[in-house]
Amino acid sequence: MEAQGNILRYPLAIGARSTEFAQDDAAAVIKGMSDRADAVIESDWKELIGPCATAYPAPAGTPRLPDDPYQAALGCEALGRFMRAALASDGRYEEVMAGYNKLETSLDSKLAPLLAKHGKSSTEAAQTEKRKAMTAFAKLGRPDQVMEACVARYT
Repeated sequence: MEAQGNILRYPLAIGARSTEFAQDDAAAVIKGMSDRADAVIESDWKELIGPCATAYPAPAGTPRLPDDPYQAALGCEALGRFMRAALASDGRYEEVMAGYNKLETSLDSKLAPLLAKHGKSSTEAAQTEKRKAMTAFAKLGRPDQVMEACVARYT
């Protein structure tokens, strides 16, 4: 899972360049990575590690979720949705996906009251809040580690 986390942090970084996460931008990066996978594997791909790390530095240390329950729940839900979509077609991650699914179930009952409390009950307002939280969560660290923290907190 660590390798996938390292890979997925790049599309997350691209999607998080604005205040509201740009899912289309992240999806384009994932598609581009898929389209180029064979060429990269056949090349001296290790030469890309340094320039990529410089262009998109990862935060050091263990990711820490926000203390604010509203921001934490929104971010965990948004990142969980992204990670489930990214890993859905790969059977190697069934156990991880089971944890993410438990997280989604747990957050379902928590998000609606939190959104209502903040005056964000409409679907459009809720989606905007989730995109903002996703931008913040994309910057917390490797997404698999952030998701481990989410699962630990909410399941």
